[in-house]
Amino acid sequence: MTAFEANVSNKVHELTRSWYRSGIALERAQKALEAAQKEHEVAKRTLGDFMCPNNPTPVQGEKFNIWYGSGMLSVQFITRTTEGAQYHIGWRQEPSVKQLSDMA
Repeated sequence: MTAFEANVSNKVHELTRSWYRSGIALERAQKALEAAQKEHEVAKRTLGDFMCPNNPTPVQGEKFNIWYGSGMLSVQFITRTTEGAQYHIGWRQEPSVKQLSDMA
């Protein structure tokens, strides 16, 4: 094997290893993202169920607000499916930066 062939062989090995490891890292990140998205959906549905009155016939678009510290949290009923109710949740008035950092 010549020095050139050895250099090419080492470079191919290095690049293949980098490609393989980045693929594994990407797969892990995708699984972590999917898990976080599921956790977020469950948390959103649970918060929405807690904040909205237990009404057997909720009105689509109905909103409920609650003060949370210095912020106002808004929950809007979207629809009910076989998986449960769906909500849009967001801040009508964002709490202070300190309060948000305390939640993290």
